[in-house]
Amino acid sequence: MKAKSQKQVTDPWASMEQLFNKGFPFSGISPSAAMNPEWLERIIQEATQNQSTTTQEKELYEHTLYETHKSIIVHIKLPNSLNPELLRVYAGAASIRIEGFPDKVEKKVRLPCEVKRNGIRSSYKDGILEVRMIKLLNSDQERQINVTIL
Repeated sequence: MKAKSQKQVTDPWASMEQLFNKGFPFSGISPSAAMNPEWLERIIQEATQNQSTTTQEKELYEHTLYETHKSIIVHIKLPNSLNPELLRVYAGAASIRIEGFPDKVEKKVRLPCEVKRNGIRSSYKDGILEVRMIKLLNSDQERQINVTIL
């Protein structure tokens, strides 16, 4: 008698969970919980804790850039002696510039894409200046146009 071969059905996320050790970030969470900004912020912090894209050269005010599908977030580490009330943030199409540092130094950060200039938010907490921007839809990017049948 010939034995039937059995296909072993495996969970497609299992290999991803093994890759991430602690589990894949989206497994076991409902879609409504995944839309929670605090949950997303925690996931970003955990994912980038050891793998940030800090600037290569040593600068006086180092920055870290985070990119999501809709946003760009820049963190700039500042000394505690700096008065955050003196800081001024200016946004261009694909860069931000920060003024208000000692000795009239300014910091310029190039962004990976263009951003909407209205709706930019900046905040300061615990020695970190955070600038949050929304990505601008690239004019070269294709968009599907529905065809109306007449």
